[in-house]
Amino acid sequence: MTTRKPNSSKSSPASKPSVEIVSIGELRPDPLNANRHTLAGHRMVEKSMERVKFGRPGLAAADGTVIAGNLSVLEVAGGDLGADEVIIVRTDGSRPVVHVRTDIEAGSPEAIELALTDNRSAEISLDWSPEMIERYRVEHPNIVGGLWDQKAILEVQTADVQIPVTGEEQETWDKKIGYGRILAAHTGIVAGFGRYAALVPADLVDRIIELIKANYGEDADEALPVFLADMLTHYLGGVWPPEKEGNDEKAND
Repeated sequence: MTTRKPNSSKSSPASKPSVEIVSIGELRPDPLNANRHTLAGHRMVEKSMERVKFGRPGLAAADGTVIAGNLSVLEVAGGDLGADEVIIVRTDGSRPVVHVRTDIEAGSPEAIELALTDNRSAEISLDWSPEMIERYRVEHPNIVGGLWDQKAILEVQTADVQIPVTGEEQETWDKKIGYGRILAAHTGIVAGFGRYAALVPADLVDRIIELIKANYGEDADEALPVFLADMLTHYLGGVWPPEKEGNDEKAND
């Protein structure tokens, strides 16, 4: 029988937490925050705090830089609602911290609203910054690689990319934003995508380019982005080729 050695981090005594009330001005926003947040999420958090006050606590580093809670603590509570003080619980992270609302009963409308808003607002307020995620991917590949697979990384990296189109082209491109832009980069049609080209299966790209050039001739440059968009959509889980759509798209382009 193997004797399990005690975990030194668990066996060592935890530091005693301290609680104090300080000015909210002692906290500062995270300059490297990867979540830009959405207006819809901001409004949801604000309305909930106005009705049922504060729920989930924030999280800050030792110097007061907010790690989690930039939106709820700083922007909404401190900004919109004018809170000038915060309750600070200083710990070494060895034990979880639970905020107990002594004024709320389990199963009450207030408890239900806090629970649902906590999860729903986190869902709709999430807006990843492609620049920050790319920075973290380069500087901390093990962390990012454990949180995002390749497909999810592509989604974040292409979220803000816009292909300038006007008039009748807009409706067609609106259906194809996202993954298709990655493939367009492989051909050099759209500037600014070179760094993503290595993430695309080159044999699939080259094959479809060959087929389009053979069928479209001089019009290939206009047809390529649309067809490449459809192909990558299929490659990452969509449906390609779209039935009875190729000729219409060529006409729109």
